[in-house]
Formats: sequence, structure tokens, C-alpha cells
Amino acid sequence: MKISADDLRSLQEAEPGSELVVYEGKVAVRPTADLQAGKYPGALTVVSRADLLAEMRDQNLSEKDLDDLAGRFNTAISNRGG
Repeated sequence: MKISADDLRSLQEAEPGSELVVYEGKVAVRPTADLQAGKYPGALTVVSRADLLAEMRDQNLSEKDLDDLAGRFNTAISNRGG
């Protein structure tokens, strides 16, 4: 399991109120409401859509920028033991 630039684009294009999570060893975009309702027990939130957009600051990031950002999230997951 590894976060990719494609995963970040999927979250960017998702509905407001979505989160990028690791669930059952896979990276997925899920609605925050479903996560709060317990539909994905044990899911590890990587980043919310709102936080990702704030990080991007409404910029059109290059592929390298997205890869670098994905790398930061992968490092954070590794540091958390995920």
C-alpha cells in the first residue's frame, strides 16, 4: 500500500466531506460521514479533502509536486506504524 499522485487527484475531485484513508491494506477515498458512522472500522485517515485543498492552496500542482506530497503522506503513515 502506497499513496500515489492518482490517489491525491481522486481526493481532490471527490465530493466535499471526503477523506483519503487506508482501509484493509488499501488506499481509498471515503465520505467522512461513513467513517464517523463506523462503516469502515479501523480505517486510518491520511488526509481530508479540505486539508488537501488547503495544502494545495488552489494551485495547479505539477506531477512532481503531487508525487512529493504523496511521499510526505507515505512517510507520515510509516511513522505512525501504518
